[in-house]
Amino acid sequence: MSNDVTVKASFSLSPTSLEEALKLAELMAKSDLVPKDYQGKPGNVLIAVQMGAEVGLSPMQAIQSIAVINGRPALWGDGLLAVVQSHPDYEWHDESGSDETQGVCIIKRKGHQPHTSIFTLADAQRAGLVGKPGPWSAYTKRMLMMRARSYAVRDKFSDAIKGMIPAEEAIDITPVEDDQAAPSVPIPTLKDKLKAQAATVSQPAPQEVETVPEPPAPTLPPLEGKAPEDGMTDAEYDANQDRVKYWGNLIGQAATFRAMTEVIRAAEEEHKQPGTALLDTGITAIRAQYWRRKEVMGWKTTKEKAAAQAAVSER
Repeated sequence: MSNDVTVKASFSLSPTSLEEALKLAELMAKSDLVPKDYQGKPGNVLIAVQMGAEVGLSPMQAIQSIAVINGRPALWGDGLLAVVQSHPDYEWHDESGSDETQGVCIIKRKGHQPHTSIFTLADAQRAGLVGKPGPWSAYTKRMLMMRARSYAVRDKFSDAIKGMIPAEEAIDITPVEDDQAAPSVPIPTLKDKLKAQAATVSQPAPQEVETVPEPPAPTLPPLEGKAPEDGMTDAEYDANQDRVKYWGNLIGQAATFRAMTEVIRAAEEEHKQPGTALLDTGITAIRAQYWRRKEVMGWKTTKEKAAAQAAVSER
């Protein structure tokens, strides 16, 4: 008689596609076992499940640990700690120093010194928390400890909690009341709309001005330039190459001939400035990049090509 035992793998509710996630959200929203904030709201369920997945929580854990408070998702304190404890860099934490006068949380991240956060009763009084009905009056020690934990976790494991704050802290944030919000804009009447329409017709439409966007960090490979051994110092070479990358990146991003012409003109002006880092070899490489880009995009007219060539010719 064989003693082998067959173990069936447990199924998982974790969705593997958007279609599965939508079906799961609808199913959970109809259940009485999910918190009331999610009942009948499959959209909220879907967002909570996705946010939970980003911090390492299963769908059921996410629904139980993530709360919507003042319109923002927040993690209950124990769920927050669970996320941090599952992080590969977590080593230990100690909250034994907490008492009725202060909350203390010492947390250790791998490769870092132990980090201590303290939240005192005086801090709570300045924040207007002491004396509020609810947990701050009934469980002062616990709330002080949770606030210290919140600060410690946000200081050392912000990458684990992805910007979410503890629910215990979110509850204490006073939302902006309607009377403190910006005044509502009055609804225009038909007469106002006709006046605005007449004013728009009488005025010429503004001309669109083409601008060159601010470039991101250079991503193009270094273009050909002068090597350091040709008499250039390392600092001069690096500075020259940085400017080549900068202008080359702008040329690569330009979507029209006009935009590219503006870029090459600006590069030429920089090259003329005294003490510039953009040397002769650099402007030569930028011109080559310009012409290569022009050839790829093609020419609209012979006249435009002549104008562009004149714009980048050495003066």
